[in-house]
Amino acid sequence: MNEPDLNLNQLLDWLDKEKTKWDKFMYGLWWPYRFWFNHVRYFHKEVKWFFQRGWRGYADCDVWDLDGYLVSWLPKALRQLSKYSNGCPDALYDQQAKDNQCYKWKEVLEKIALGFELQKKWDEDYVALVGDTKNGKEYYNFKDPEWVAKFNAKQTEVEKAFNESMELFVKYFHNLWD
Repeated sequence: MNEPDLNLNQLLDWLDKEKTKWDKFMYGLWWPYRFWFNHVRYFHKEVKWFFQRGWRGYADCDVWDLDGYLVSWLPKALRQLSKYSNGCPDALYDQQAKDNQCYKWKEVLEKIALGFELQKKWDEDYVALVGDTKNGKEYYNFKDPEWVAKFNAKQTEVEKAFNESMELFVKYFHNLWD
């Protein structure tokens, strides 16, 4: 199995960098307010979506942003499969290893999960991933050719990592069971 040129953990760490005081304030006060406001406003729809998920496996709101819905739960599911799996594909079984013959399978599942997590973080906050700051604040300017070049380079890097994960996902799709 080829090792990727890109360390996905490093890309994910960029997104967890220190936020400004204003960002902390906004996340600390504004988002709880929005959460409760939307929770009350959409309560009847939440009930409807709950029953839709139970009846058909997905809700109308999941379809509106299907890629976001998949990346929200798929990495957790892959890690749970990795943790509680009792076997692995024949091609990834290592007879030489003692007590952990399926370690390659666990590595593949982790690479797939990291790729999906990276895509989720890119979708949520691509500006933080590009990593530009001006006067202590995150900065983006699509009119600035230098910033756009940096943005495009980072986007290409993220797409490459995600595509590697998707290739593994497609290759081992029929092995995603326990």
